[in-house]
Amino acid sequence: MIKVVDIFIDGFPTVKKKCRGDKSKPQKWAGQIFEATKKYVGCVGGACKMSVLFMFDQSQYPRDLPFGPDLDNYLKSFQDVLNKTVFNKVAGGDSSVVELIARKRKAKRIGARLRIWQ
Repeated sequence: MIKVVDIFIDGFPTVKKKCRGDKSKPQKWAGQIFEATKKYVGCVGGACKMSVLFMFDQSQYPRDLPFGPDLDNYLKSFQDVLNKTVFNKVAGGDSSVVELIARKRKAKRIGARLRIWQ
């Protein structure tokens, strides 16, 4: 497999809709994903593998969520933006991902590490 994307996206990872806190964060995060991946427009042309490591701020691990936020919710919002860049020319968009590794952890440098192989 050939690696087509290997980047770090700086920013505060968030989901599409926030119920509390700064409600502008989802739009900012989507913009940061878009800006970081726009040079990869159409780079995926078929089945691929994807790895994402979300690096969260300590504030995203409140007492009622000792293991942090729901990874699947973050992944969905993330892939929705990638459908406009990386996956925009492949039939089915992000459904071309046939293998997915998604992880999360607390970090001082927040954002997401994205790798895609085709």
